Amino acid sequence: MARIRTIKPEFWSSEDMAGLCPNTKLLAIALLNYADDEGYFKSHPALIKSFAFPFQDASTNVPAMLESLREIGYLDIRICDEGKQYAHIINFNKHQRVDKPKASEIAPLSIFQDDSTKAPRHVHVGREGKGKEGKGKEGAQTQGLLDARFEQFYEKYPRKIDKKKALAAFVKIKPDDLMFKRIMRGVQNQIDWRSSANGAFRAEWKHPTTWLNGENWNDELSANEEKSHSNDVFDDWESVK
Repeated sequence: MARIRTIKPEFWSSEDMAGLCPNTKLLAIALLNYADDEGYFKSHPALIKSFAFPFQDASTNVPAMLESLREIGYLDIRICDEGKQYAHIINFNKHQRVDKPKASEIAPLSIFQDDSTKAPRHVHVGREGKGKEGKGKEGAQTQGLLDARFEQFYEKYPRKIDKKKALAAFVKIKPDDLMFKRIMRGVQNQIDWRSSANGAFRAEWKHPTTWLNGENWNDELSANEEKSHSNDVFDDWESVK
């Protein structure tokens, strides 16, 4: 059950928080209620969304917001060997005074022991889908960004199947900012095309792993199909070429 928490006045003047979108700032506050009495919580996007944004549509991107909070040092995010993700609000104990606190069941986990003050550890998924742990700060940040981007892709991609293999394919690509924009635009272009009269009776969506391995975000639309897109979509696509 959520507990009463306090918000320091400095929260509103924080330069790091100032650069985040309104929903991410709101999530930072919501997590103070969501976390246990030591600031730890299960970092499952679906559970967090149901708690913090129960009335918002499916486009609310919790993984990306969590990654933004991790990047500014608000959260420490860890992934255990089983693939479950947990997080800790780093300065929780400095700013919260909990009456009769209950001991955290997450804090004793091995992923938070010994090196809890170091950079977050993330599971790197190789070609065979086997986890390898990257402990360097740069590697953790890179993997964290890839994880967040994959969640955005998988949330948008219409066919949800074999997520682990799709993640391995995505990590293999290692899309930078420009390629990620092209991938997401490619998904949206094909969604728009399939919803049009010309694409209405096309075969079902490919397996997401096949779509990624085949670089199908580069698939060309026919001239007639391209004309069906609005100008703003076309301009957006041109901007990321």
